[in-house]
Amino acid sequence: MDELRSILRTGTAREHARLDGAIGAGPLDRPEHYRRFLAMHGSVLPTLERRLEAAGIGALLPDWHERRRRMALAADLAALGISVIGDEAVDLGPDETSPAAIAGAAYVLEGSRLGGRVLRKTLPDDDRPAPTAFLDHGIGKPLWPTFVDRLATLDLDDAAADRAVLAARGVFAAYERAFQRAARPVAAFAGA
Repeated sequence: MDELRSILRTGTAREHARLDGAIGAGPLDRPEHYRRFLAMHGSVLPTLERRLEAAGIGALLPDWHERRRRMALAADLAALGISVIGDEAVDLGPDETSPAAIAGAAYVLEGSRLGGRVLRKTLPDDDRPAPTAFLDHGIGKPLWPTFVDRLATLDLDDAAADRAVLAARGVFAAYERAFQRAARPVAAFAGA
């Protein structure tokens, strides 16, 4: 079987490109777009992290406690006066507690950390910098390489790899819905 990372990258390329295109349509150095970006994450990430913990992500990623970002995200949202109401439903497939589904969901979360590094560079470092605990989380730690190493240890058959892709697509879809939904309250965030 092909390496799971390659299968996930190929299997989610369309969803990944669509979400990146939506986020990239508004530069994050504009406060309303940055608020929308954080609100999107606030609608998906906290609940998803808790679900993955309940499903046993610690078995896949023993350093999960270092990877969790919901507290950093909550700090940024609070600093901006943003209260995200409601949790975006995430469909991880028929067996969300399987190692395959956990790996697929984690692939999107860990990949978003990499994307965050690129996005962080677009934010100004002026007298009133935006709160960036979420984007800065994990800087200096080899979290992506160790994640890729853990993916490589999984011995998944083709059907399980398909379940991993299905879970990853479910996370991308939830983020896309959350980003569209976050467009509605952005005006309320602008005064924060």
